[in-house]
Amino acid sequence: MKLNSQVSLPWALQLQLSGAYYAPRNIPQGTQSARSSIDFSLTRKFLKNRLEASLSATDVLNSFGLEQKIEGAGFRAVYQNFYQTQAVSLALKYSF
Repeated sequence: MKLNSQVSLPWALQLQLSGAYYAPRNIPQGTQSARSSIDFSLTRKFLKNRLEASLSATDVLNSFGLEQKIEGAGFRAVYQNFYQTQAVSLALKYSF
């Protein structure tokens, strides 16, 4: 499930919030745990909309890592891949 919302704020700021949720699921080797992500972005335009500055952050809660539980004949393994999905960026875009 994915949700996306955009809101206009004072001082000509645009806020965009996004959320994604992946339910637990069965895979051939076992199960994959649920995971989710919350992202946001703030944007403002300047110089008669020719310059755009934005600040964005992905996976704010650092909860988008992957976990799989695998069961076989006489063994059980848990695979966790909590790779770094958090990122913050500042961007400037200018139109000539």
